[in-house]
Amino acid sequence: MKKIIILLSVLFFQFHSQAQVYSMRHCTLLPITDDETGEMAFKIYAKVEKYLKTSLWCSYKSNAEIMDIFSKYRNHLSRHLKSKKVLQLVAEKLKVGSMIAINISSLKNEKPLIELNVYGEGGEDTYFSERAYVDNPTVDRFEDYAKNWLESYAKFIPYDGRIKGILGDQVVIDSGNGYSISENQSFIVLRPTKIKRHPLLKKVVNWETETIGYGKISSV
Repeated sequence: MKKIIILLSVLFFQFHSQAQVYSMRHCTLLPITDDETGEMAFKIYAKVEKYLKTSLWCSYKSNAEIMDIFSKYRNHLSRHLKSKKVLQLVAEKLKVGSMIAINISSLKNEKPLIELNVYGEGGEDTYFSERAYVDNPTVDRFEDYAKNWLESYAKFIPYDGRIKGILGDQVVIDSGNGYSISENQSFIVLRPTKIKRHPLLKKVVNWETETIGYGKISSV
C-alpha cells in the first residue's frame, strides 16, 4: 500500500507570501482564451473541465459562481487573467490553490500555439508552465496536450493531502477528490522549508521539505 505524503498546512504560511493558503489539490479552470472567435476555446474548455471533474488528484471548483469577476475584465481577458489582483480574487472566492490558465494563439503562417500555466493562490507564483505548437489542430488534439500536462503537474505537487486541524496526537487531513486513502494506511508529515524559483521566471521549480512526523489513518 502506498505511503501518502501529508503537508503540515498550519506552518505553510511561514515561507509563503500569503497568510491564507489553499491546497494545490483544490483547482479551478480559468476561462480559456484564444485570438479568434472563441468557439474553439469553448469546446476545449468543456473537455478539459470534464477531465478535471473526474480526476483523482484535483478537487475541482467550478468558476461559474464567479463569472461576474471575469465579466469586469471582458476586454483583454487573457492579459487580466495574469493579473495578481484577479488571481487572488479567484483563489479567495473558490478557495483553490491551483488556477489553470490555457491560451490558444493562431499566429499567421504558423501552427497554433497552446500555452498552459498553473498559478498559485497568491497570484505571483507559476507552479507549472508548458507550451507547444500543434500539428493538425483539433479540439481533441488541444485536449490531449492539456490533459498530459496536467497529469505531469499532478506529479509535481509535493504532497497527497494537507493537515487542516490538530487535536492532541490526532489530525484532520484534506486530500484530492476521490483520493485512495484507507484505514491503517501510513503517512509521512512534511513541513515545507523553501521554494526554489527559476532565476529569470516566476516559475517554481522545486520544493524543499523536512520530515517532522509519521502517522496512520484511523478513520475515513
